Amino acid sequence: MERTGAIAPLVSHISEFPVHGYISGSGLTTPYYRAVPYLCCSMERTGVIAPLVSHISEFPVHGYRSGSGLTTPERRPRPRLSQNSKKIKDLEDQLEYLDAKSRERNLIFYGIEQDINEDCRERIRRVIEENMRTTEKINITRCHRVSRKPGAPILVEVPEQNDRTTLFKAAFNLRGTKISLSKDYSMKMREQRRVLNVKRRELVEKGTLAKLRDNKHIDYHMSEGNEVLIAGDINIRIGNAGGFHNPLKLNSPLNKYRKSKDLISSKLSEKLISFTDSNSITIANGRTRGDTHGSFTFISERGSSVLDYFMYTHGLTQIISDMWIEELSYSDHLPIVLQINTGYEAIKSSYKNEILTRKFIWTKENVEMLKHNLSDIEVGNETDINTETANFTKQIYTAMESANIIKFAKRRHQLSKPWYDKDCYIMKKTTKVSLQRCRNSNNIHDRQKYIEARREYFKLLQRKRDEFNKDKNERIKNAKDPKSFWNAIASFRKKTNYTR
Repeated sequence: MERTGAIAPLVSHISEFPVHGYISGSGLTTPYYRAVPYLCCSMERTGVIAPLVSHISEFPVHGYRSGSGLTTPERRPRPRLSQNSKKIKDLEDQLEYLDAKSRERNLIFYGIEQDINEDCRERIRRVIEENMRTTEKINITRCHRVSRKPGAPILVEVPEQNDRTTLFKAAFNLRGTKISLSKDYSMKMREQRRVLNVKRRELVEKGTLAKLRDNKHIDYHMSEGNEVLIAGDINIRIGNAGGFHNPLKLNSPLNKYRKSKDLISSKLSEKLISFTDSNSITIANGRTRGDTHGSFTFISERGSSVLDYFMYTHGLTQIISDMWIEELSYSDHLPIVLQINTGYEAIKSSYKNEILTRKFIWTKENVEMLKHNLSDIEVGNETDINTETANFTKQIYTAMESANIIKFAKRRHQLSKPWYDKDCYIMKKTTKVSLQRCRNSNNIHDRQKYIEARREYFKLLQRKRDEFNKDKNERIKNAKDPKSFWNAIASFRKKTNYTR
C-alpha cells in the first residue's frame, strides 16, 4: 500500500484529527484517536477508503464467517488450552489405572523386624502360620523388602485372589501386635487415603463408624443406629424439588439435582420438602441411572404422577447404588426397586432354582443287597423309645442307601406356570410396549391404550388359569384307573416354553 501510494491520502486524512495521546512501549509515537466511527465515515465520504479496500481485497483470505451479513476473514482455529488439559487429565487417569492394576496382586506387611541375612519368604510364612494362624498353603511368587532401610515393609506378591482373601480374613488375628497387612497402593492413592484418614479419625472420635474404601478413594460412613430409610406411597407430588444432602462430601453415584416427569406440586409438598431438608433426607427418585428422568410411579385413567418414593438420610449415601421403576403391576402403582451396596460379596450357589428329589429304585440285585444289610441292624440298645425309634429309622435308611435303592437327583424348580402359553406372552409384550409409550409421551391417548392393554392382559391371565384348573379337575375326575390318574397328573406338570 505504501509503494502504490494508497496509504498517503489515508495518513494525511488522519493527521487532520486532533491527537489525544500517544501509545508508548514500542519506541514509536503513534497517535491515539477516540472518534474512530467518525473517522471511518469521513474517510468514506472523501473517497480515501476505496483504494484501501481494493488493496486489502488483494490479500489471500482463508474463509469468511457467516451469520452477521459481513464478510469478515475467518482466522484459523488454534488449539484450546482446556482441550489439551482434558487430554492430559485422561492420560493421567489411564496411567493411574494401569499402575493400580499392576499392584493388584501385591500385599504389604508392616512392622516385621529385620534380621541379619534373613529370608523374607520364610519369615512371611512364619508370620502367616504363627501370627495369622492360617493353615492353608499360600502361593507366594515374590517377596522382598521395599527398601534398604532397616525394618522396611515387606512386599509379597500373591497371584491367587482366593489366597489374598484368606490373608485379609486372617489379618484379624494380628490385632495387638506390631504387624499389619495392607494392599499395595500407588503414591497418589496413599496421599488420598492419608487425607481421608484424618477425617475418619474425627468421625470415630465422635462415635461414628467410619471406614476407608480404596476402590473409590472415599470415606465410608455409617452412623450406628441413626440412619433411616423411608419407602412407600407418600401420596404427595413435589415436582422436581428435593435437595441432595451430603455434608461429609461422600462419593455417590446419585446425581446432585433430581429430575421428574411430574412437574406438579401438591399442597403438602412444602411440608414434605421442609421435613427432608431439616432432617438431611435425600429423595432417590430422579437421581439414579435406572431413573434418570424421574419416571411416573402411578398411572391410571385420571392421570400419571410420582407418588412413591425412596428417601434416606445422608449416612446411607454411599450404599445407595441404584433405583428404578418396574414395568407391570396389578395395581395402578408401579413397583419401585432400590439397589443397596452393602460391601459384602453375594453368595453364589450352584443349586439355584434346583431341588433334590428322592427316588426308590427296586431291582432284584438291590433287594438282595437290602436283605443282607437288614440282617446287621441292631435293636434294643437304647432305653428311651424315641431314641430307639430314631436309631432304627436311621439304620433302615442307611441300609437302603448302601443297597442303591434310594437315590437323590437334581430337578430344576418349575418356576413358570403350565397355563402360561403363547397368547399370554404376546399380550405381555404388547402391554410393555404400551407402557413405554405412555412413559415417554405422557399423552392421554397413550395412557388409555396402556390401561386397556393392562386390563386385558390380567383378564387373559385369569381366564387361562381358570381354564387350566377346570380342565385339570375334569381329567382327574374322569380317571378310571391309577394309570390314567397319574397320566393326568403328569400332563399338568409339563413346563411351558414361555416365562412370565
